[in-house]
Amino acid sequence: MIKTGQRNALENVLENTTETSATLASYFNVNERTIRRDLQTLQTKGIIRHDGPDKGGHWKVIVKKQ
Repeated sequence: MIKTGQRNALENVLENTTETSATLASYFNVNERTIRRDLQTLQTKGIIRHDGPDKGGHWKVIVKKQ
């Protein structure tokens, strides 16, 4: 099951694959560490992955629904 914060991050990644954790944190008014944890959880669940370098890479959604 995807939690609300993870779902919000995923929806943003769907809209903008180059979104950074800092931008997402600012958008949701949460700590950047929270966003990174949510993104890491989504990666662990096999829902998204990050391709390319940390700076300049992009997110790819592997599973659109869960």
